[in-house]
Amino acid sequence: MYQFIKQDFSVNTWGTYLSLILILPISYVLFLPSVFMFIATALTIIISIFYYDDRANVNRFLISLPISAASVVKRRYQSIILFSICVILYQWVIGHVVTFFIGSEHYVYGWKDIIVLICMGAIITAVTVPFFYLFRSFILSVGCIMVLLLLESYYSLTPLVTVLEMDEVIIFNDLDPGFVMIVEEYIPYQPFLILVFASLVIFYMSMKISELLYLRNDR
Repeated sequence: MYQFIKQDFSVNTWGTYLSLILILPISYVLFLPSVFMFIATALTIIISIFYYDDRANVNRFLISLPISAASVVKRRYQSIILFSICVILYQWVIGHVVTFFIGSEHYVYGWKDIIVLICMGAIITAVTVPFFYLFRSFILSVGCIMVLLLLESYYSLTPLVTVLEMDEVIIFNDLDPGFVMIVEEYIPYQPFLILVFASLVIFYMSMKISELLYLRNDR
């Protein structure tokens, strides 16, 4: 299992990782919303992993190995969530470093933000990954994900603006605190515990669905 996870991390070149290492601090200094940068990074890594699978016909190779479908799908989910956590922690470090050297106007993740982002990473994984097992076409899978992303961006803007009380002017760079506020607003009792539990359930159900879809494609 460790070798499979290592393989997923090695799919991208060092140039890709170096770009992320440089782009994330630059975006932070420029006051680009860290949460949206995280979402963009998570989606990019998911798409790039499955793009490699599509180009190299990795699934055909894995199917020929004496390993279960559950193991193949689980390691993919584990790889993505591990990468998401690494990005979140890197952004957290960047926030503290930039704030120390430049000033305190930049938004820095707190423990609530980290919990919300990890749950968001799990939900993003849960929603997007099954598309790559549902359709044999990589382009069709990405197309569906892009449509969902546009819909999510459109419908999430209203609650963000509402909780942040941006009635007249929407300041895109100041939306980061709104995600935690939405959780606390819409889940009044033990919001973060319930969010974690719900995310785990969605993540697990998605993994089981992907296993079934993977087995279907094997036939």
